[in-house]
Amino acid sequence: MHFRWAVVVMAVSLGSGMACQKDAAKGKFEEPKKVTKTVVKEEAPPAPAAKATTTEEFQAALKYEASYDAAAGKVLIKANVAKGFHAYAPGDEISIPVSIKVGEDNGWKSVGEPTLPKGTKKDLGDLGVSFVLDGEFELSQAVKDGKGEIKGSFGAQICTDKACDRPRQHPFTVAVAAAAK
Repeated sequence: MHFRWAVVVMAVSLGSGMACQKDAAKGKFEEPKKVTKTVVKEEAPPAPAAKATTTEEFQAALKYEASYDAAAGKVLIKANVAKGFHAYAPGDEISIPVSIKVGEDNGWKSVGEPTLPKGTKKDLGDLGVSFVLDGEFELSQAVKDGKGEIKGSFGAQICTDKACDRPRQHPFTVAVAAAAK
């Protein structure tokens, strides 16, 4: 980028200096003009995106906690994606959206569809439409008929603006009080 501006500045300097004087072809030369000011425009570099390059860096960008809300009969996942990273919400046409699955261990059964967060819409032109989740978000799944702990998984694909980790299932186990159903 700096080279391109230097060429433009040089061409402007030469165009107004002695090399291209209007009557030079007729043998009439003007006094050379002094360059009093040369301006080179420098653009600020773009803000750096998160530079995750390893599986460990992508995995460290996602923190989550599972719990059971006995009053609502739901498993809750509270997730937090680090700054510079994001996950995907339902409706995404490009990557794998977040999900929650409850195993049938101990008799637990999912009831209805999970409640999933809405993301921020991003139009990526020819690639399609993306719905991103960054910062904190929650997912939940209503459950019934079980006893004891609830096991399941929280699915997410974590990305930066430059790269993505593969979609992963993050296991959870939630202790449920004996009186809860």
